[in-house]
Amino acid sequence: MSEEPGYLKALRAAQAKKQTDTPARGGGKHSQTPEEAEAVRWGREVAKEELSATPGLGGAGAAFLYSPRAFTGKAPIILQGVKDRDALTRRVVSAAVASETVLGCYDIRARKPLTWKAEGGAIAFDEGPARKLPQAPDPAKMLRAAQKQAEVDKKTRKVDDRDRGGRGR
Repeated sequence: MSEEPGYLKALRAAQAKKQTDTPARGGGKHSQTPEEAEAVRWGREVAKEELSATPGLGGAGAAFLYSPRAFTGKAPIILQGVKDRDALTRRVVSAAVASETVLGCYDIRARKPLTWKAEGGAIAFDEGPARKLPQAPDPAKMLRAAQKQAEVDKKTRKVDDRDRGGRGR
């Protein structure tokens, strides 16, 4: 048996577990996948005004765009992420019960807007056309454009009279 105290064993086990676990998402706290960013873009197009996206959108399979019931003032428009289409179905039903205004649904993984309808006591979704993700700019093209702009800036830069053109002397 080991001479280690119990708390050290627990600490080592926790560290080993942390090293073997892979992080769920790369990037920082607010990073989004291109599909999630496209879902937010879709929500802004549908809402036609200010949109509030919930933190639960990260890693979600579907999104639910709604406006909660407001008794005074203007109700916010919220884009909420749900795990999958089954959860989306439950969320549409709960929104109807709570008298929330459903503005739209979106399948994040398939990048398709969904229209919902009640058929025989069940909720069914019709898929719209898939949305295209914006193309990432070519790094070589960006570098050429930056070099061209630097040449133009160098020719058009005014010489500062106070330092007589010399920088840092």
